[in-house]
Amino acid sequence: MIPYELIVCSASRPHLLDQVLQTFFAHADQRPTRVLVHDDAVFPEKQQAVAECVARRVPFPIPVQVLCDDPPIRHGPALWRILQDVQTEYVCYSQDDHRVRR
Repeated sequence: MIPYELIVCSASRPHLLDQVLQTFFAHADQRPTRVLVHDDAVFPEKQQAVAECVARRVPFPIPVQVLCDDPPIRHGPALWRILQDVQTEYVCYSQDDHRVRR
């Protein structure tokens, strides 16, 4: 098995992020060693909801890191920022508006 981290860029849309994480973990043959989510605070009042979604959907004991930028820094810089924290050679990348299908 090759260790990898799941990285997800979000734009303060917990209702969509919930679908990404739920479908990912329903279909993943191998769980990631860690999950990193970057919340670009497009809707600042959603930051707590994003953190709660991640806590609810990422199975224990997988470590989680949620980064947030308020004001938002946009997608490219958000992806760059999250990649700086990756500790494995491989990642699985998603955005908050994807749904995993098998």
